[in-house]
Amino acid sequence: MFGEVERFGGVSCCVGGDLMLVAWNGRSTFEANHWLIQRARRTLKTLPSGGLLLQSIEESAAPPDMETRRYIQHEYSDLLPQTRCFVTVPLGNSFHQTVVRTIMRGMLVVSGMSHIAKVAPTLEEGFTLLLEKSTSKTPPRAVALQKIHQMRAAFPL
Repeated sequence: MFGEVERFGGVSCCVGGDLMLVAWNGRSTFEANHWLIQRARRTLKTLPSGGLLLQSIEESAAPPDMETRRYIQHEYSDLLPQTRCFVTVPLGNSFHQTVVRTIMRGMLVVSGMSHIAKVAPTLEEGFTLLLEKSTSKTPPRAVALQKIHQMRAAFPL
């Protein structure tokens, strides 16, 4: 149901049906974001009715610098309209979750895409939000949750 997991630096991604899963455990660098956005573009080109994206961000994943945030904002303004729903789930302690939520919400407001993209407190709640927009191509919730947990477990400690 899901394809092979691809990795670059501190990010990995995997596609199943119309769902792209992303797991961050390293620094959100310009290079890693560029790599990931190219994969998202490639995936979304094959989905005329749009895709679903869920990204988890581990506590070990440092936030992007200012230049990278500007790049992400610019790319999101083009990429997010091609999605039906995009959910970010910051994991870890409450301080990390607050920092990630603040950065994500700021970028989404500036890009005008806060109606498509959401920030969820847990993976389970993230999938609940995401699957409100599911189609017959979307993998079942249990399969997708298992896959994101496998991706996260593969990170080096």
